[in-house]
Amino acid sequence: MSDAQETVRRFFERMDADPESALAMLASDAVWTTTGTTPLSGTYRGAAALVEGLLTPFAELAEGYKLVIDEVFGEGERVAALAHGEGGETRTGVPYRNHYAFFLRVRGDRITEVVEYMDTVMVETALYGRELTPAS
Repeated sequence: MSDAQETVRRFFERMDADPESALAMLASDAVWTTTGTTPLSGTYRGAAALVEGLLTPFAELAEGYKLVIDEVFGEGERVAALAHGEGGETRTGVPYRNHYAFFLRVRGDRITEVVEYMDTVMVETALYGRELTPAS
């Protein structure tokens, strides 16, 4: 496993166990983009914006959620991580169990960029109680 891949694996392991130490692994100007059009989607610049705009609201919506990294791979400073979530009892009563693809850039021992892809319908349904119906 490359140094960049190991950095990514450590980062995600720490997100559950010790979020503060995980956030310290982000570069000061790190950019995290959560794709889609959900209330949690957006681009967050720096750890404080990430905590305020994504991590804190998510934690309030899905209790006991654990992100499990299934695979980490890449070359050079570009690393991909495939993951899934376990647990996540939500206030809507719908379990939140999403699947993810993260694409990261690592420079030295810092993560400078994250692009997160997931099932956005799961976000809308389980976290916000918005039942999506097919177009007629």
